Amino acid sequence: MISRYGLRNSAKQTFAYVRYLSNYESPKPTLVPNDIDKLNRTSAKLYRILLKSLRSSKKKSAAGNFNDHILLQPPLNHRDYGSAQFLRSSECTHWCDQSLPFQSDSMRQEDNRLEILSFLNWWVQNNNETFENKIVDDYVMENISPGAVANLLVKNLFVSYNDLRETVRQGFRMYLKDSSVDKSEILELQRFAIESSRILQDQIELWERTSISIDEERGLRIVATSSSIGTTAVRHLSSGQDMKNRFTYRIRIENFNLKNDHVVRDDDQTFQLLGRSWKIMEDDSDDDDAEVIVNAPTTGVVGHLPVLKPGDSFEYMSGCDLKTPRGTMTGSLHMALVDDDTASAQVGDPVDALHAPKEKLFELPVQPFRLIS
Repeated sequence: MISRYGLRNSAKQTFAYVRYLSNYESPKPTLVPNDIDKLNRTSAKLYRILLKSLRSSKKKSAAGNFNDHILLQPPLNHRDYGSAQFLRSSECTHWCDQSLPFQSDSMRQEDNRLEILSFLNWWVQNNNETFENKIVDDYVMENISPGAVANLLVKNLFVSYNDLRETVRQGFRMYLKDSSVDKSEILELQRFAIESSRILQDQIELWERTSISIDEERGLRIVATSSSIGTTAVRHLSSGQDMKNRFTYRIRIENFNLKNDHVVRDDDQTFQLLGRSWKIMEDDSDDDDAEVIVNAPTTGVVGHLPVLKPGDSFEYMSGCDLKTPRGTMTGSLHMALVDDDTASAQVGDPVDALHAPKEKLFELPVQPFRLIS
């Protein structure tokens, strides 16, 4: 059964993909080159601004072992609150440190640059429907499969800052002194650089609100990200009206025990998500209720108890309220090791894993992630 979220997401992918292809195929008038040196000086300034933005973003990166990396990810859509969807890890995640065995360092770097450019180009055009950039479009469409284009709507890219810098460098060096590039194309590239810097600033803010948790032993990864919805007034009979800061968060759990369509281990690798436990803490609060505990180990997430086979991902969105504009959320997902023919369930369905022996049950920690209004 296709969820409301999955149906809308499929439609968005389809229409966005059609628009993307129409941009790629649309002919553009060619202008005679004019004052290329002046345009190149502007390009050089934009290049320095982008590099400065990347340097400053490292100071704001998420805590943990990922200070030299950033996760580029789709923005959170508040309308998807309470929704869930299944994804394929191989199609929705690019993890730059897991290079393929046959790749050289140069091949891996080129692959990362292509992924980054594809991501930026997709979201620049998604946010600016009238914007076209034939040079970047041509490069992307010549190097990725048509089916991969639509996956950019849900794709996460875990890349190093060095890969980001190299992408910026290569992008500018490729055309800065190219006499065959005309004025209109240079102006398109300059606007693409400006719009990309905005996308990167948004990504830096998301990265500040993101945590990544990895269970290497079981081959599971959790990406948790939050976003502010705004404030709302809540009325109480005793104390009158309070203002609440509302947040939505997205949890993506991946079973990455699959590479190049091959299972990487022989032991059991199919898991079922049974529930969750959360500790939600408010910053700078004197309230005795500043810490909220959610303990729901057997009720799934947003009504689902999904089964993740090797290569599967499951993503859902929910939310919480704080009295303060900032806080932190941490906890764990309650999991079970199950047979590979186990079906996903919804709350109310019979679920054998809820009665599994203790050695089949475990908690998957979710590292703290920030709630920032």
